[in-house]
Amino acid sequence: MAITEQDLIMARSHSTEEFDQEMRIKNLLRSWHGVPSPDDETYNEKLAWCLENCEGKFRDMKVLEERVWYFKNDHDASMFALKWS
Repeated sequence: MAITEQDLIMARSHSTEEFDQEMRIKNLLRSWHGVPSPDDETYNEKLAWCLENCEGKFRDMKVLEERVWYFKNDHDASMFALKWS
């Protein structure tokens, strides 16, 4: 996995341990299904929808000016994308 400019900025502002943890999380999420979504006032609605409807694990991460929702289950990712696109 290539190190991005955002990773370098994070590395400068975090301890080595925090950076390593963040990189481990990013590596784990590479095999999950990511759905980009605007980071807007609908965050709580999206989170509630995921808690009520997802069959598998999910996680969201802020990436620059948007939020990416990651789903272990591809069906959950598809349904989220249909609901929130």
